[in-house]
Amino acid sequence: MTDPAVDDTTSAESPAVDAVHGTPAGALGRLVRSYRWLWCRIADEYASRPARGTVSSVVVPQDRQERRDLEDLLGSRRPLRPGSKLNLSRVETVLRRLDPQLGVDVLVEAVGGPAASRSAAASAIADERDELVDELADLLPSRWRGWASQHARAALGRAAGAEDLDGQRALVGRLVTVASALPCDPTPLPLFAQRHAGDTKALDVGRPLAAVVLAMLAGGTSGPTRAADRRALWGRFGVVADGLTSSVLTYRLPLDRSSPAGAVVGAHPPYEPALLSPRLLASGVQVAAGPAGTLWVCEAPALVEHVATLELPVPMLCFSGLAMQAHHDVVAAFAAAGWQVAVSADHEPRALEAAAALLGTAGPAGRPWRLDVVSHRAGREDADRPLRADVAVPDTPWDPGLAVALREDRRRVTEEGKADLLLPDLRAAAS
Repeated sequence: MTDPAVDDTTSAESPAVDAVHGTPAGALGRLVRSYRWLWCRIADEYASRPARGTVSSVVVPQDRQERRDLEDLLGSRRPLRPGSKLNLSRVETVLRRLDPQLGVDVLVEAVGGPAASRSAAASAIADERDELVDELADLLPSRWRGWASQHARAALGRAAGAEDLDGQRALVGRLVTVASALPCDPTPLPLFAQRHAGDTKALDVGRPLAAVVLAMLAGGTSGPTRAADRRALWGRFGVVADGLTSSVLTYRLPLDRSSPAGAVVGAHPPYEPALLSPRLLASGVQVAAGPAGTLWVCEAPALVEHVATLELPVPMLCFSGLAMQAHHDVVAAFAAAGWQVAVSADHEPRALEAAAALLGTAGPAGRPWRLDVVSHRAGREDADRPLRADVAVPDTPWDPGLAVALREDRRRVTEEGKADLLLPDLRAAAS
């Protein structure tokens, strides 16, 4: 039975072959030159499948000119479909008609060495890569060894190139040095890179070392793509990336006025929100002496603005969709000072993950604030941005029903959509 996924349209003759290649006696050199891309691609297939040893088909290229060349070689009656499989027996037939001594393997060997040798080389490369990953797992601090065994192979390949073992070896040594220094006391990214990678730019976006380090910190094969996510990830391990241009939105935080952050907050009018830089907060968060209350943590700046307009005297911290290390520092300081920490967020995966992390930082002092299934059903849906079906919803251990409901209804409920629930809580706290 013919595989419907395999393009097997055949013609009895291929005039284009005779026109392009002339007599069979000179066919080999002209075939190598004119279709080198095809033979190299087949050779690469051999190299990537050492266990199977043979290649019976190749994917029809997306490149229009390459497809036309292939159609010309085969004398196809109709255009080849990009992405479909081309049965190499068709190519073999054309080659044999030119010269009984020609064949796919002959052309593959002409451009890249014997197919069997390429398979053996691929096996050797795979063995060396496995040894490199084992070595990395032995050298890394224990907290990163699970990542090394599961994801390092792919992460190193993405950062340095799948076949560049020398590049991967160089990355391994530098990665171990960087990983051994994390987490650290708050340190600007360029200074951290200079100390532990020997170059202030070594951990900049686009550098191979930065790519593999961020993959390790994220626990996968690659790091975050959004700048804000990268800043937050670095921040969780004490590295301050872009500590001046990012900011933390606060409102009426009772900070010790003798501290740098407290002095900035104190310079604002009583009901004016204050933007504090992560760099400033990294110098220390000192809660003012006095009776402890509740720190209200939210995601939406609009909620803070509304509370400020109402002049409600409640301390608030806003993480604007992304909880940086600076947010965790503020939460930890208030929890240590005996305050309760109430955490709200949008009902969507990224925000719920941030809320869960903040609650973890608060420890026993933390409590979810309207992060429950009842509030989810009562809140107004953001109808313009429903959750895609392929987006995973994290568990919500404080109320498992919230995650279940969100997975079923895919309703994204923002804090603006549950403001009618949040504002009465804040008014009650202010009274």
